[in-house]
Amino acid sequence: MNTVAASRLLFQEELPHIQAVAWVKRGLDEAVASLGCGADDIGGTLIEEKITRAAGAGHGSYVPADELRARVERAGMRPVQRTTLYEPIEIVASSRVDRSRSNAVL
Repeated sequence: MNTVAASRLLFQEELPHIQAVAWVKRGLDEAVASLGCGADDIGGTLIEEKITRAAGAGHGSYVPADELRARVERAGMRPVQRTTLYEPIEIVASSRVDRSRSNAVL
């Protein structure tokens, strides 16, 4: 989390987007927590990831897009589906979101 926060402060001009810690490797709770430390991209869903789980980790299984959206919203951010160039594809609206906070990219 410290690396995410320091990166946001030091490189905000050079790096307009910072991806959260890899939820596949570190878990969804830690990835969502890193959104509060300066990350604005939680990554995306997986169809089937075998390497992390084969190595003994408990993370890395499929998470539906709706669950990712809900977790981002509970963190007080607005989920936005994006292209690889960070162009919005679809903005997901929710009445539960505090619109004064930043957007998070899915």
